[in-house]
Amino acid sequence: MCQPIFSQTNGPCKGTRFFIEARDSAFFPLSSKIRKIYAKVLNDVELELGAALRNNWRLWFDAGYVFKSGHSLGLHHRTKMQMVPFALGASYIFCNVLPSFDVFLGLGATYSFIKFHDHSEITHPIIIKKDFGAIAKSGFYYHFTNHAYGTMFVEYLFQRFHFNQHNTNAVKWHDVHMDGLKLGLGIGWLF
Repeated sequence: MCQPIFSQTNGPCKGTRFFIEARDSAFFPLSSKIRKIYAKVLNDVELELGAALRNNWRLWFDAGYVFKSGHSLGLHHRTKMQMVPFALGASYIFCNVLPSFDVFLGLGATYSFIKFHDHSEITHPIIIKKDFGAIAKSGFYYHFTNHAYGTMFVEYLFQRFHFNQHNTNAVKWHDVHMDGLKLGLGIGWLF
């Protein structure tokens, strides 16, 4: 007899099937160039949706937004960077590690867009790139009620963008490594 993929009555830990989370995190890019041009810490806001699978597994999809202004290296022209990462993955939930606390570990694939808007006459004013990457995540959930919960999490994003066709005589673009660590908080609702 075939078993359904989605849990019929009990999702991970709380007997629910779906969830939605609003999340905010501090993103620490590993690239020294990104840190010098924009900042050592970037803000990443996310919305995550998901469904309970069988045996404490959860399928999730999230979309994020990172924005920061800075100044180019050398000539110090104004520049803006926007990144929109989309991720799809699965997490395993360790239920009731402590009363009202669940711990999770997850992996996923990302597809991200990045846009640079440079205020300079020597380079392309707007460049948009997209590429695949990966994400690993861990954290815990604290359940306030049967439906409302908070989360604290850490994630590692592996995301690179290739720029070789945007080189000009004056400016040579290098690949952009947006790999980095995220530390964040979120609130969620179980359905």
